[in-house]
Amino acid sequence: MQKQPTISYTLASLAIATVIWSGVFLTEILNFWYRLTTGTLVLLVLTYIGNKAALRFDLNLKHITIGIVSGFLLYGFLFLGFNIAKGFTIIVQGAENVYAFKTALPVSVIGLLLLMPISPAEEIFWRGLLQNGFVAKLGRFSGYIITTLAYSLVHLPTFNYPLMLVALIAGLVWGALLLKTKSLVPGVISHTIFNEMIFVIFPIN
Repeated sequence: MQKQPTISYTLASLAIATVIWSGVFLTEILNFWYRLTTGTLVLLVLTYIGNKAALRFDLNLKHITIGIVSGFLLYGFLFLGFNIAKGFTIIVQGAENVYAFKTALPVSVIGLLLLMPISPAEEIFWRGLLQNGFVAKLGRFSGYIITTLAYSLVHLPTFNYPLMLVALIAGLVWGALLLKTKSLVPGVISHTIFNEMIFVIFPIN
């Protein structure tokens, strides 16, 4: 049985992630994508220190397939939801605020950074370190819900409530994938596909 981080380390890591996310969205040091890349690399280091097992992947066809399908389904759900709700100003404004970050770098560079390290590092940290850590100490359901809420609330400094809702829905999906499969592979693949579709391949706006 793999050793999980202490609850103190898990909480401290969450606090650090909260500070990092605030810095990513609220400061003007470098540009947004370089800030996000740096921040996710720090989260990856925290995961390595606290739970090295989260960096070992058990690749198999079933988990890869689940990741691919869930990534496209999650994107499709968001695309449909946006088109149903785009009559609301808050929804459109939220999307515009997120896509404003696309002007910081060429789309090809953004796509590469999302592929590695941003999307995998986020998933490895939030589910591999935090969710596994909270589940080990608080139980499956409590750990899952706390991690999902934290993943949404960490975006609160943006005051972009549609972004927080998307993070909540995505966090529920990726957290459930980990609970169901006991592997980070589906979530990492799903997270990566979702991000690439949203920002690079087929932006919703």
